[in-house]
Amino acid sequence: MTELKDRRELLSFLTPRVQQFHVSDGGLPILTQIDVAHILGTIQIKEVVMYGRIKYIGETKWLNSVAKILKCSLDTRKWRETRFEWIFDMCRLALIESIDPNKCFYCDGVAELIDDSGKHILCQSCSGSGNRIVRDADRAWALGISPPGWSRWSPRYQVMFDQAKKYDDILYGALKRRAA
Repeated sequence: MTELKDRRELLSFLTPRVQQFHVSDGGLPILTQIDVAHILGTIQIKEVVMYGRIKYIGETKWLNSVAKILKCSLDTRKWRETRFEWIFDMCRLALIESIDPNKCFYCDGVAELIDDSGKHILCQSCSGSGNRIVRDADRAWALGISPPGWSRWSPRYQVMFDQAKKYDDILYGALKRRAA
Protein backbone atom coordinates (compact mmCIF):
# COMPACT_ATOMS: atom_id res chain seq x y z
CA MET A 1 0.00 0.00 0.00
CA THR A 2 2.84 2.40 0.79
CA GLU A 3 4.38 1.70 -2.59
CA LEU A 4 1.09 2.66 -4.29
CA LYS A 5 0.91 5.84 -2.24
CA ASP A 6 4.46 6.72 -3.25
CA ARG A 7 3.58 6.24 -6.92
CA ARG A 8 0.60 8.52 -6.53
CA GLU A 9 2.73 11.14 -4.84
CA LEU A 10 5.31 10.92 -7.61
CA LEU A 11 2.58 11.18 -10.24
CA SER A 12 1.11 14.21 -8.48
CA PHE A 13 4.43 16.01 -8.91
CA LEU A 14 4.13 15.62 -12.68
CA THR A 15 0.59 16.91 -13.03
CA PRO A 16 -0.14 20.63 -13.33
CA ARG A 17 -1.29 22.37 -10.20
CA VAL A 18 -3.58 25.23 -9.58
CA GLN A 19 -1.61 28.35 -8.82
CA GLN A 20 -1.89 29.52 -5.25
CA PHE A 21 -2.50 33.24 -4.94
CA HIS A 22 -0.24 34.50 -2.22
CA VAL A 23 -1.01 37.80 -0.59
CA SER A 24 1.57 40.52 -1.08
CA ASP A 25 2.50 43.15 1.49
CA GLY A 26 -0.21 45.44 0.18
CA GLY A 27 -2.93 42.87 0.85
CA LEU A 28 -3.66 42.31 -2.83
CA PRO A 29 -3.30 38.95 -4.54
CA ILE A 30 -0.59 38.65 -7.16
CA LEU A 31 -2.11 37.82 -10.53
CA THR A 32 -0.02 37.20 -13.61
CA GLN A 33 -1.04 38.22 -17.10
CA ILE A 34 -1.91 34.59 -17.78
CA ASP A 35 -4.22 34.53 -14.75
CA VAL A 36 -5.91 37.72 -15.93
CA ALA A 37 -6.25 36.34 -19.49
CA HIS A 38 -7.90 33.24 -18.06
CA ILE A 39 -10.32 35.33 -16.02
CA LEU A 40 -11.13 37.45 -19.06
CA GLY A 41 -12.01 34.24 -20.87
CA THR A 42 -14.87 33.73 -18.43
CA ILE A 43 -16.48 37.11 -19.21
CA GLN A 44 -19.14 37.08 -21.92
CA ILE A 45 -19.22 40.79 -22.80
CA LYS A 46 -16.81 41.38 -25.68
CA GLU A 47 -16.03 45.04 -25.01
CA VAL A 48 -15.33 44.33 -21.34
CA VAL A 49 -12.86 41.61 -22.32
CA MET A 50 -11.09 43.97 -24.75
CA TYR A 51 -11.04 46.70 -22.09
CA GLY A 52 -9.48 44.24 -19.64
CA ARG A 53 -6.85 43.23 -22.18
CA ILE A 54 -5.88 46.89 -22.50
CA LYS A 55 -5.87 47.67 -18.79
CA TYR A 56 -4.43 44.54 -17.22
CA ILE A 57 -2.41 42.90 -19.98
CA GLY A 58 -1.23 46.00 -21.84
CA GLU A 59 -2.61 45.07 -25.27
CA THR A 60 -3.32 48.59 -26.48
CA LYS A 61 -4.24 47.37 -29.96
CA TRP A 62 -7.82 46.95 -28.67
CA LEU A 63 -8.25 50.63 -27.73
CA ASN A 64 -9.78 51.76 -31.03
CA SER A 65 -12.15 48.79 -31.11
CA VAL A 66 -13.43 49.49 -27.61
CA ALA A 67 -13.74 53.20 -28.43
CA LYS A 68 -15.86 52.37 -31.50
CA ILE A 69 -18.10 50.10 -29.42
CA LEU A 70 -18.40 52.78 -26.76
CA LYS A 71 -19.31 55.38 -29.38
CA CYS A 72 -21.96 53.09 -30.87
CA SER A 73 -23.48 52.46 -27.44
CA LEU A 74 -24.14 56.18 -26.93
CA ASP A 75 -27.09 58.14 -28.26
CA THR A 76 -25.10 60.81 -30.10
CA ARG A 77 -27.74 61.86 -32.64
CA LYS A 78 -28.16 65.29 -31.03
CA TRP A 79 -24.44 65.84 -30.50
CA ARG A 80 -22.93 68.06 -33.15
CA GLU A 81 -19.37 66.96 -33.82
CA THR A 82 -16.92 69.85 -34.08
CA ARG A 83 -14.71 67.86 -36.45
CA PHE A 84 -14.56 64.42 -38.04
CA GLU A 85 -14.27 61.64 -35.43
CA TRP A 86 -14.66 64.11 -32.54
CA ILE A 87 -16.89 61.80 -30.48
CA PHE A 88 -14.61 58.84 -31.25
CA ASP A 89 -11.63 60.83 -29.92
CA MET A 90 -13.59 61.69 -26.78
CA CYS A 91 -14.37 58.00 -26.30
CA ARG A 92 -10.66 57.16 -26.65
CA LEU A 93 -9.78 59.83 -24.10
CA ALA A 94 -12.40 58.56 -21.64
CA LEU A 95 -11.05 55.02 -22.00
CA ILE A 96 -7.44 56.14 -21.58
CA GLU A 97 -8.32 58.10 -18.47
CA SER A 98 -10.31 55.23 -16.96
CA ILE A 99 -7.49 52.76 -17.68
CA ASP A 100 -4.77 54.91 -16.13
CA PRO A 101 -6.40 57.88 -14.37
CA ASN A 102 -3.24 59.68 -13.23
CA LYS A 103 -1.15 59.31 -16.37
CA CYS A 104 0.21 62.61 -17.64
CA PHE A 105 -1.36 63.46 -21.01
CA TYR A 106 1.54 65.67 -22.07
CA CYS A 107 4.38 63.14 -21.83
CA ASP A 108 2.19 60.01 -22.02
CA GLY A 109 3.47 58.91 -18.60
CA VAL A 110 7.16 58.66 -19.56
CA ALA A 111 8.20 61.85 -17.70
CA GLU A 112 10.19 63.19 -20.65
CA LEU A 113 9.46 65.09 -23.82
CA ILE A 114 11.58 65.44 -26.93
CA ASP A 115 11.94 69.00 -28.19
CA ASP A 116 12.36 70.07 -31.83
CA SER A 117 16.12 69.55 -31.72
CA GLY A 118 15.72 65.95 -30.46
CA LYS A 119 16.86 66.79 -26.96
CA HIS A 120 15.14 64.97 -24.07
CA ILE A 121 13.68 67.37 -21.55
CA LEU A 122 11.85 66.80 -18.29
CA CYS A 123 8.07 67.15 -18.59
CA GLN A 124 7.10 70.35 -16.79
CA SER A 125 3.47 69.32 -16.51
CA CYS A 126 4.08 66.36 -14.22
CA SER A 127 7.50 67.48 -12.92
CA GLY A 128 9.08 64.35 -14.34
CA SER A 129 6.94 61.88 -12.42
CA GLY A 130 4.76 60.71 -15.33
CA ASN A 131 1.72 61.12 -13.09
CA ARG A 132 -0.62 64.05 -12.90
CA ILE A 133 -4.14 64.73 -11.67
CA VAL A 134 -6.15 65.22 -14.85
CA ARG A 135 -8.18 68.41 -15.01
CA ASP A 136 -10.69 69.70 -17.53
CA ALA A 137 -8.01 71.94 -19.06
CA ASP A 138 -5.88 68.83 -19.72
CA ARG A 139 -8.80 67.08 -21.39
CA ALA A 140 -9.44 70.15 -23.55
CA TRP A 141 -5.77 70.28 -24.52
CA ALA A 142 -5.76 66.57 -25.40
CA LEU A 143 -8.76 67.07 -27.69
CA GLY A 144 -7.45 70.30 -29.19
CA ILE A 145 -10.12 72.69 -27.94
CA SER A 146 -10.09 75.69 -25.63
CA PRO A 147 -10.85 75.12 -21.93
CA PRO A 148 -14.00 77.32 -22.10
CA GLY A 149 -15.19 75.18 -25.03
CA TRP A 150 -14.76 72.08 -22.92
CA SER A 151 -17.58 73.05 -20.55
CA ARG A 152 -20.11 72.26 -23.29
CA TRP A 153 -18.69 68.78 -23.79
CA SER A 154 -17.89 67.90 -20.19
CA PRO A 155 -21.28 66.29 -19.35
CA ARG A 156 -21.10 64.17 -22.51
CA TYR A 157 -17.57 63.13 -21.67
CA GLN A 158 -18.76 62.12 -18.22
CA VAL A 159 -21.33 59.77 -19.83
CA MET A 160 -18.50 58.10 -21.77
CA PHE A 161 -16.26 57.92 -18.71
CA ASP A 162 -19.06 56.39 -16.62
CA GLN A 163 -19.59 53.68 -19.24
CA ALA A 164 -15.86 52.88 -19.18
CA LYS A 165 -16.06 52.69 -15.38
CA LYS A 166 -18.87 50.13 -15.74
CA TYR A 167 -16.47 47.97 -17.77
CA ASP A 168 -13.95 48.37 -14.97
CA ASP A 169 -16.50 47.40 -12.31
CA ILE A 170 -17.38 44.19 -14.18
CA LEU A 171 -13.69 43.32 -14.49
CA TYR A 172 -12.98 44.09 -10.86
CA GLY A 173 -15.82 41.80 -9.78
CA ALA A 174 -14.49 38.95 -11.93
CA LEU A 175 -10.91 39.43 -10.71
CA LYS A 176 -12.02 39.63 -7.09
CA ARG A 177 -14.06 36.40 -7.36
CA ARG A 178 -11.14 34.58 -8.96
CA ALA A 179 -8.57 35.83 -6.46
CA ALA A 180 -10.70 34.94 -3.45
